[in-house]
Amino acid sequence: MIATSPELTQSMRTVTDESDQFRLSCLPPGTYRVVFRSPGSPEVERDHVTVHAGRITPVFVKLQPPPAPEEPEPTGVLVSGATLDAAAGG
Repeated sequence: MIATSPELTQSMRTVTDESDQFRLSCLPPGTYRVVFRSPGSPEVERDHVTVHAGRITPVFVKLQPPPAPEEPEPTGVLVSGATLDAAAGG
């Protein structure tokens, strides 16, 4: 997760904890743009997230799981009972 705001001199970043939750602490009060990223998934953005002093600000998002890998195309056909010998040359 990346949080940016005019109140920050640089962006704040964090990764998920063991419960797959993001948490940024000690943010100054203000309005933030928050970007959630997960490898292989589209980014999810939330603009105008307001953080107040002394309060927890929950932001709920659902990250899509990465797409399942495609099955490789078969490179040949094996016939039951056949023996293949790579050194035979055909």
